[in-house]
Amino acid sequence: MSLTFDNPYSLLTHTVPPKNNLLCWDYGLTYSAKTYPAASILFSDVNLLLIPNCDERESSFYMRKIYATEIRDNFRAIDTNLYWTLYRKD
Repeated sequence: MSLTFDNPYSLLTHTVPPKNNLLCWDYGLTYSAKTYPAASILFSDVNLLLIPNCDERESSFYMRKIYATEIRDNFRAIDTNLYWTLYRKD
């Protein structure tokens, strides 16, 4: 669980955080529909992607909208439940 907008997975998996990317994603503060990291940079070292199954504004709605093409073209769903869908890079 993360009570903030940070990415907790680096801590949980004892891995290095994403390179040259934001560690905190907060729509309107760290990114927006007009200003956001390029998909080629953001997903360059991503092999697994975990996306919540909700459309709440506070959640992943804008990120899914901005990066929909990148996710659709380069990732495949490998598991899902009521709360999350796990994707793997093709």
